[in-house]
This record gives sequence, C-alpha cells and structure tokens, in this order.
Amino acid sequence: MKTNRIAKPSKSRLSMALIAAVVILVQAACMTSATPAPAAPVVDETKVALGVAATSYAIQQTSDAGKAADEQAQQQNADLQKTMDALSLQQTAIAIQQNQQPPQQQQPPALNVQPPPDPATPDPMAGMDEKIRNARVLIFEDTVELGIGQWIEETVQSMGITNYTQVNDYSGTFLEQLNSPTEWDLIIVGAEAKTKIQGEFWDAIMTHVNRKVAVIAEVWYLNFLGNGRIKAFTSECGVTYAGNYDLADSIYWWDQFHPVFTTPNTAQPLIHYSRYWGGETGDKLRVSGGDAKLIAGDSLKSHSDGGVIAVCMGGRTIIQTFSNHDYHEDQIKDLWENYITYTLTNHFLATQ
Repeated sequence: MKTNRIAKPSKSRLSMALIAAVVILVQAACMTSATPAPAAPVVDETKVALGVAATSYAIQQTSDAGKAADEQAQQQNADLQKTMDALSLQQTAIAIQQNQQPPQQQQPPALNVQPPPDPATPDPMAGMDEKIRNARVLIFEDTVELGIGQWIEETVQSMGITNYTQVNDYSGTFLEQLNSPTEWDLIIVGAEAKTKIQGEFWDAIMTHVNRKVAVIAEVWYLNFLGNGRIKAFTSECGVTYAGNYDLADSIYWWDQFHPVFTTPNTAQPLIHYSRYWGGETGDKLRVSGGDAKLIAGDSLKSHSDGGVIAVCMGGRTIIQTFSNHDYHEDQIKDLWENYITYTLTNHFLATQ
C-alpha cells in the first residue's frame, strides 16, 4: 500500500509568501488613501493585521515542525548509524576470534630419558648374555708348559662359555681349526711365551676377519714380524709398530670410560706390575688408519706412539702388546673378561 506524503514547505517559500501578503496590504492601504471610492468596503486593519500575524504564526509553526522533524530524522539516522557501527565491530570481533589460532602452550623441557624400544623393532641387545655364553671360541694359549696358569682359558670358563676349543701351544692344531668349516665367533691368539704366530696363520685369520669374526691378539713380536704377513691384519685394524720395550712398566688407561675398562668389570689401570719376563716383553703401537683407537699406553697422557691396547674393526678386534703374566692375575682376568664381552657383543651386533 502506497502512502501519500505531504511535502513540507521550505523556509524560502514561507518567506516569499509572507512578503507577498505584506505587499498586498500596503498597496491596498495606498489605494484607499489616494483615491477614495464612495462604494469601497471598509477594511478592518486590525483584522487584516491579525490575519497576517496568524498566517505568519502558522507558517512559523509549520517551519518549526519541519525543522523538528528534520532534527528527529537526523538523530534517528545518527542512532541507526551507531547501531550499524556497533554491529559491524561485533561481527569483526567474532570473525577474528573464530580465525585466531589457540595460543601454544609452553612445553616442559625434554628429559634425557631413553624411550622404550618399539615393540615392532627387536632390541639388538636382547639375549646378548646368552649369545656370549653360547659363543664358539677358539683359543691359542702357549703358557701351559710353563705351569704359570692358563689365565685366558680360566677367564672364558668363569664367564660360563662352554663351547670353546683350547689348543694350548699346538700351533699346527691351531691352524687346522682356523681352516676348519667351524663358524667361529671369537678367535684368541695368546702368544705370550715367545711363540710366533706368523705367515699363513694370519692369512687364515684374515679370512675370518672378513666375515666379521671377533679377534683378540696378545702379541709381542711386531718388531720382528711387523712387516710380514701379519701386516694385513694390523693394517686392517689401522695400527703399526712404533717401538719396543724389554721390561714391563706401569700401564695407564687413556680412555677410562671405554667399555673395555667398564663392562662388565671396572678394570683398574695396571700401575702395579710383577715382572715375569726378563726381556722382549712387548711392543708399542701408533695409529696408521682405519678406525683404530689407542685406549691405554705407557704414560699418563695419550700420545701418538706409546699405545699398548688398540680397538678397531667396529669394536670386534683388540690388539694387546704387553704380556699378561707381567701383571697381577685378578686384574688381568677382569680385563680379559671385558675384552671378550666387548668384542663378542660387537660381533653379534654386526652379524645378527
């Protein structure tokens, strides 16, 4: 339904109407005074003035009403604009709140704790003690005829290893076992009593080394045979002959936290000695390459050419260049148990 709106008179139109009414009255007055007409009606000036005043008042009221209506409309428009602005601000705030990412909570510092192994991933150390006890070990130890004790074999027995073969000082039997189809886990050369395991022995040992078999070699004769066929073995390890010494002296750990000195026994440095051999007691080593590391030597501080214990080949090989029986039995046995544990562990980790 359409609604007819009454147009409001503007201020300019009201003024013009008022001026026109005044002009008409003035002209009427002039005409009355200048040319009297006998039949002209009598004009009541008071009524005319009152009429003009009434007309002016009506016009003024109409103007005031229009002005009030305009001001009211302007106020309503201003109020409406404020409402629209408030709604716009509210919608903007809601949009910002919805799009805002939640603040990140500060994470506590990570603890240095090893996570439990993934059940789907086997623990490589699982059952390692049993594997070591069941290891196939070949031992050459040439001190039986001297009657001073088979310290290496006794250490193997104390560890619960029963699947071992001891050939004593029978080098021929030792070579036969090296060339047999037996898949050895550890080969021990205990050439302390001046026996020289040389030549083809090391060729056969290198065949096992290439299959990642563990090797522990107690040798004293690198000054004589270091450039012979044993060189293939020492070069693979990454050590070479650096010097000779005739009488046993104190031996110091250069890496006291190495597993060879801590697991399973805390092996004490061989500071105290009890010399059995009166000459040609051992050799000194230096690193020449590979992954060799000298972990013990003839001085308190490590240096390049005084090592007497070297580890290499991924921890599967240990070379010792001093004689067991120049030191105390309990300390040597603790050290050799660590040797065997360390090399066999790395052998099984590399081959399983």
